[in-house]
Amino acid sequence: MKGHGKTSRRNFLKSTTAGAAGLAIAGSGVKKAEGAWPSSGTMEINPEVPNLRVVCCHDESMIPDGQVETSFQAQNEAIDKDKLALNMDRMAIALTGKTTAQEAWDTIFQFPSKPRNEVKVAVKVNCINSSNMPRIAIVKKVCDELTARDVEPENITVYDGCSGAHGNSKYTYYTESNRDLTGISVLDYRNGTDDGDWSSETTVQIPDGLDDHQCMTTVTDSDILINCGVNKGHGTNRGGATLCMKNHFGTFNPKPDSNHMGNAFMFAANKSNAILGGTPVRQQLCIVDSLWSRNTGPGDVPTDAPARILMGTFAPAIDWATCKKVRNEILEYSRSMNATALSAQENFAREFNYSVNDFENMDYIELQEAQVLSYPNGKKQSRNSYPLEVKIARGSSSTALATFNFSLKPENIRISIYDLTGALIYKQNAYAVDRGRNIVLWYGKDSSGKPVAAGKYVMHAETYHESQTEHFVLK
Repeated sequence: MKGHGKTSRRNFLKSTTAGAAGLAIAGSGVKKAEGAWPSSGTMEINPEVPNLRVVCCHDESMIPDGQVETSFQAQNEAIDKDKLALNMDRMAIALTGKTTAQEAWDTIFQFPSKPRNEVKVAVKVNCINSSNMPRIAIVKKVCDELTARDVEPENITVYDGCSGAHGNSKYTYYTESNRDLTGISVLDYRNGTDDGDWSSETTVQIPDGLDDHQCMTTVTDSDILINCGVNKGHGTNRGGATLCMKNHFGTFNPKPDSNHMGNAFMFAANKSNAILGGTPVRQQLCIVDSLWSRNTGPGDVPTDAPARILMGTFAPAIDWATCKKVRNEILEYSRSMNATALSAQENFAREFNYSVNDFENMDYIELQEAQVLSYPNGKKQSRNSYPLEVKIARGSSSTALATFNFSLKPENIRISIYDLTGALIYKQNAYAVDRGRNIVLWYGKDSSGKPVAAGKYVMHAETYHESQTEHFVLK
């Protein structure tokens, strides 16, 4: 897919003037940084995606056996990787409001004005516990979409700077070539340097009156930052969970001590130019891997399998949604429903100049496993393309009046029916073709469910890579 899907450069200056300042380096004559996030009002992370839009996909078929796996290796082996990647395409489409996965990912990644092969990307993971880290299939999907847009693999760095991530083979599964991250740079704790030596890192200013900190140069040198968190518990004063905002504790030094262990450092660091500075904004995508989860943490093994992934552009919003919608409402985790945690979660909104009501009324989109396609023989095929049959029927009968056959790559498909005037009669964003013999039925009804008149129609099937148009007569 290399060289495919280039998008025009967008002018992000309208979204924030603070972001254009980039990093505030110690010694520049500025005592305290204001941060990229404004002291009053808000800013757009992505001008085409609302900050307060979060997409959650719940699909138990991503982990077919449904077991609570306690080892990272077993988790990665249990995942249906194709299904997960296809669901992430669906999430990208829902997040951006686009009609194809290509358009959606083009919208999510906002590139600076430089050649794509010079763009640097940092992917923050959470490796403090080797049994509950962002699953490799999620990291791979993000990396695949970046390299499809001409980002060089060696310019993508997967990292976690927390000292708890060092040693004990916590990075082994990310670095093994058979895990499909070949060519991607993976740091074993800040380039393997000693825990106390941050002298080679970049000194940055932290807003809200906090002291200057060192920030990993991997981040400050990057053009795009992707934040991959995990659904696990932590201190109630941080909302009871370690998600995307807390994930950046491992990005800065000194690590939060007794004076910084509350929300103050977490919020301030996530407002800083190191995270949200730059033009376009550096941190562009936040993901919470909630395939497996745990009430407590951060060093405990998973106890539940929610089979969910959450995606958004704004870390406080995705953290709020994970706590409120998944940890509290679905899993009923006591750590996140503690009174202190609930109060802290309200600060996710207030610290970024939103009201609690704003967050409570966010655009929260839930995707379930799509049931559009059936798999009659259910046998996984080894080839790269799978057969798809689009059948035209009447009423509720499955007897086909016409059948169109495709051979498509395993990804999302959109079926559109037009009359001969070009008017759109029916549109269906179907789940991707997958294993076995896939069938889509159209029962001769328009988008409102009313039967259409007999006559000639045009059927258009489109995927990420290809499209096909067929004419047919409906009797």
